[in-house]
Amino acid sequence: MVEQTQLWNVFMSFSVVCVSEQQMLEEREQQLQAQQQKCDAAKERLDELVKTFSTVRAGVEHLADKLQHITPVNNTLTIMTACGLTVGLTKVDLYRGLPYF
Repeated sequence: MVEQTQLWNVFMSFSVVCVSEQQMLEEREQQLQAQQQKCDAAKERLDELVKTFSTVRAGVEHLADKLQHITPVNNTLTIMTACGLTVGLTKVDLYRGLPYF
């Protein structure tokens, strides 16, 4: 009878350990799932930022192409308009704002 009681106690101790280990495993799985959700959200945000950056970059490159005909000479910008008109602007002109054509 003593051996059976000891065996039962060992079994119960083992059961308690197993339940504790199972609870710890479930907690870790929940933590892993939460971290995976954060990672997924960060990946989506990164994808959005990469797309935005690509759009901005394309816009800047487009504007740079449009501004290639502007050349600074003696602190004056000389701009050739599409109709062939040449306009010279000084720093003061640029500070005040470009004239409207």
